[in-house]
Amino acid sequence: MLVYFACENFKVFRDEVVLDLRATPDKAHRDTHVVKPAGFARGALLKSCVLLGPNAAGKSSLFDALKTMQLMVLASAKWQIGDLLPHRPFRLDEQKRTAATSFELCFLSKSGRFRYGFRYDRTQVKEEWLWLRKPGKRTRERMLFERTAQDMRLAPEWKDRIGLLKREGLVRDNALLLSVAAQFNAPVATEIVHWFRNSLLLVSGLMERGGDTVMHTLDWANERPERKALLLELLRAADFGIVDFREKEMPEPDEWRRVPETFRMILKKELKAGKRIRFGVETAHRVEGASSVKALEYFDLHGDESAGTERFFALAGPVLHALEQGCVLFVDELDARLHFALSRMLVARFHDKAQKCSQLLFTTHNLLWLDTHHFRRDQLWLLEKDPNEAASLFSLAEYKSTDARKGINLRKRYLEGRFGAMPLTDDSWWESEWYSEPDCASTPE
Repeated sequence: MLVYFACENFKVFRDEVVLDLRATPDKAHRDTHVVKPAGFARGALLKSCVLLGPNAAGKSSLFDALKTMQLMVLASAKWQIGDLLPHRPFRLDEQKRTAATSFELCFLSKSGRFRYGFRYDRTQVKEEWLWLRKPGKRTRERMLFERTAQDMRLAPEWKDRIGLLKREGLVRDNALLLSVAAQFNAPVATEIVHWFRNSLLLVSGLMERGGDTVMHTLDWANERPERKALLLELLRAADFGIVDFREKEMPEPDEWRRVPETFRMILKKELKAGKRIRFGVETAHRVEGASSVKALEYFDLHGDESAGTERFFALAGPVLHALEQGCVLFVDELDARLHFALSRMLVARFHDKAQKCSQLLFTTHNLLWLDTHHFRRDQLWLLEKDPNEAASLFSLAEYKSTDARKGINLRKRYLEGRFGAMPLTDDSWWESEWYSEPDCASTPE
C-alpha cells in the first residue's frame, strides 16, 4: 500500500508536493474507508483518494510524475551510456529550469515500510536513498543505502553484493542503483522493483476509448474461470446487457477489404513474421424472441458498443486485479465517458470491509465526489495553481474553518470559491443564482 508520494520540480510542481494517504484522527467511515496495516498498529491508511481541480492545475502531471518514477525504476538499468533521463522541470521559474527533479515514495511491502527516492537531472542520478522500517512496535527506520553520484553508503547486508557492483563500475551515472541491484538478484531490490512493476497500476484517462487495458482485462479474466465470473458479474451490475465476451478472431477474407490498405499491409507483414496480432474483444447479447434462450449476438467492443461500455470494460480489469492482488491503482480521469453511478460502483469496491490492502487514487472534474456522506475529508484533495502556474495540493482535512465541517454542502462551498482550486473565468452567468443546493449536504447517508 502507498503511504505517501513526494515530488519536486516536475513539470508544474515547483515546490515539494506530497500526496499523503495516512489517515487523520477523524473517526468518519473508519470501518470501511481506513485500514490498519499489520505490524504498524499506530498507522492507518486511506483506501481511496479523490483528486479534484480545474484544468491545467496539475492532476495529470501528478499522475505523470508517478509514472515517470515507475519508468525510472523499471528501465534505467537497461539504458546505455549517454541516454538522457526523463527530466521535465518547472520551466516558468528561471532558477528551476535547470534544477534537478526529485521523487520519494513511501510504501508497504512484505518486508515492511520502505522509503525510497532519488534526485536526478537530464544526464545523471545525483542522489538516491532507501530506508526500511520492519513491522513491529519497537522497530525503527534504518538505512539500506544512500548514494550521492557514485559515492555510496551501504548497510552491512548490502556491502558484499552491491559493493561489487560499485567496484566493477556497473552502476552508470544515468542508472538507479536499485534497478541495477535488482538485475543481479539482490533480494530487497528485487522485492521493490517487483512492487513497482506489479503492485502499482497506472491507467490514463487520455487513452482512446479503452486503450491497451481492454486486452489487460481480457487476459486477466481468461486466466481463471472464477475471474471471468467476477467480471461478468460486474458487467451485469453495470446494466450493459452483456452476458459473455471473447477475444475477437482474425477477420474473414471478405472483412479484410474493409481494413485500410496501409494498415492491411502492416498486418500482413507482421503475420508473415510470425507475430501474434490481437483484434480486440467481442461481447455477447441475448437475442430477443429467438427460439433458443441461448441465442446470442456478438458485438465488436470497439466498433459496436458505446465508448462508455468499452471504457468500463477497460477499467474493470485493473480494478478487479487491484482488489485481488492488493495493488495501488491510480486512474487519471476516472469519470471519462462514464456515468457517475458506474464510477461510484467501481470506487465502492475499495471501501468494502473485507478489502484490506488495496488502494484507489483517481483524478476527476465531477463535483459529486465532494460529499462527506461517502468520503472522509482527508480523502478529498484539491489541486490549484498559483499566479506563476505552479501547482499546489491539499486535502479538505487541512481546513480548520467551518467551510469544511461535517455535514456541510462541500459542492456549494467549492463553487462559492471557499476552497480555491477553481478556474478563474470571466463569465457573468456564474454570478447568477443557477446553483441552488441547500447549505447542508444533500446526499443522504
